[in-house]
Amino acid sequence: MQVTNNLLVVWGIIKIFFIVGLSVYLIFAVVVVQQTRIMSETIVLSFESSIKILALIHLLLAISLLIFAIFIL
Repeated sequence: MQVTNNLLVVWGIIKIFFIVGLSVYLIFAVVVVQQTRIMSETIVLSFESSIKILALIHLLLAISLLIFAIFIL
């Protein structure tokens, strides 16, 4: 029984690290969106809208991955 309890504790710590890591990744995705917005205000490009869309898709995927991990783990 002691081994099972130790494995559960280790698994809980791994879950916490995954959730914290994905939260940091979500913060990174928000920063990418902000930087893309600032860049598009500064530099006029022909493919500006596609870069903004890619940044938003990246943010949405990061949010969905965090939510998915919270429910699965």
